[in-house]
Amino acid sequence: KIKNIEIIDLTCPRVLLIHDLAKKLCKEGYFIILIAQKDHPEAIGTLGFCGKDYLAIDDISKVADAIDIIKSCGKNKVLIISQTTFAEDKFKEISKAFNCRLKGYNVEIINTICPSTHTRQNETKVIASSVDMMIIIGDTNSSNSYKLYEIAKANCDNSYLIQDLDDLLNNNIDYSSVLKVGVMAGASTPIDLINEVVNYLKKENI
Repeated sequence: KIKNIEIIDLTCPRVLLIHDLAKKLCKEGYFIILIAQKDHPEAIGTLGFCGKDYLAIDDISKVADAIDIIKSCGKNKVLIISQTTFAEDKFKEISKAFNCRLKGYNVEIINTICPSTHTRQNETKVIASSVDMMIIIGDTNSSNSYKLYEIAKANCDNSYLIQDLDDLLNNNIDYSSVLKVGVMAGASTPIDLINEVVNYLKKENI
């Protein structure tokens, strides 16, 4: 029975562009490397457009094995793309390693990280470098939120990833030596959760 249901595709346009890119270059004979968390929903969706010759990797330590697989498949064209929310520093590190070790191959590196993700990561690095404590607000299962936490932690050892104010309070944080706190939030964190945490910190003069 046909039902009168309107279907609206709310997939991020930037993700759709990656799908189209993978689909097009797959047909042109490229081996596709997706730099991503392979079990992330976005990565799973993208891999569905990569044909049969592809790999998803998330760490430079996996490059050597990936190159062996590429060489064994007989293709001399490689496309390197990224999950939109992947850490840009890691993307550059991994893609550079591939490019250096695939001499004689046609290697196309396309940075498909979302510009807002890039901006948010850079701002987190700058802020975390100048504060005594860094708080990242976001879902602990969110890729972009966790990447922000990793960047914050690398630049400010006193960093926390929280989901809401209750989560912050449950950490029993000692603020006695904290003079300045930085706050950053994941892309999908609701504004009311952000305001709740910020207002608490201001109210407590933290």
